Amino acid sequence: MQTYNQKSFDKSSFMASSSSLMEVCIQNCLDCYQSCTQLAAHCIRKGGTMAAPFHLAVLNDCASACQASADFLIRRSEYYYAICEICAEICNACAADCDSMADDDLARKCSDFCKKAANSCTGLSRGRVDSSFVLHTLQTSLASGFKLKRKNFFRPTISQLP
Repeated sequence: MQTYNQKSFDKSSFMASSSSLMEVCIQNCLDCYQSCTQLAAHCIRKGGTMAAPFHLAVLNDCASACQASADFLIRRSEYYYAICEICAEICNACAADCDSMADDDLARKCSDFCKKAANSCTGLSRGRVDSSFVLHTLQTSLASGFKLKRKNFFRPTISQLP
């Protein structure tokens, strides 16, 4: 039976997995920001239904949310999970709107970027961490009767970030 001790708790593995998830999310958000900004300019040039106010608003909202999310993650703000949750919701709405313009190549690409950013942000807002870390932590904590604090287990605090 394994017992909890400082050596069996692999904090560096946790921090590495958190950091890599954050880096992926930052890149996905920046890609989405760029794609939404480019598509908004493209829609204005094309005019017609593509330049509808709602269309441009959701593209601009998504670009702004992704830029803010990337900023919070780059700075390792302790509130990253909140902005990521909002960003995921806006990205999903933008992806659905871009899917409605399926005949446009840029809109299809933008939808793909929005979906990637939404998935990354959803993962961070819910505190997805490496499954091997979760299994290891659960095994060691149950074996020793150690109680997990849900807040710190699922969402790293600033002191736990690299």
